[in-house]
Amino acid sequence: MAERGFLVIGNAAAGSMDELALEAVLDVLTGDAVTCPVEKPGDIERALAEHPGRIPVVLGGDGTVHAVVAALLAAGELDRRPVGLVPLGTGNDLARSLGIPLDPREAARTLAEGQERELDLLVDED
Repeated sequence: MAERGFLVIGNAAAGSMDELALEAVLDVLTGDAVTCPVEKPGDIERALAEHPGRIPVVLGGDGTVHAVVAALLAAGELDRRPVGLVPLGTGNDLARSLGIPLDPREAARTLAEGQERELDLLVDED
């Protein structure tokens, strides 16, 4: 996946941009990675629009993953942009169900060396 570059997104308000975890992730995702802490509404959409060729990598939990997926869906890009996950949340239910390592360095390594896989998305338009 690394040939497109990464956009590392973490929710600064939720504390998921832990400096040690961020350093470990960036150490593994060598090369072309841009970090973007999100703090207020619109930050995710703005970051995705400013870096259209990059693969978003969520540093955080299920809520931040949800926000990134929702932003990509709203922009009509969800089918063209994979989403990576380095779980730093409290429950990390999605990461656990997908078998993503909970250690930030190992999760980043899996992301850098792994294969994309499609997941279904259920949207309630009501």
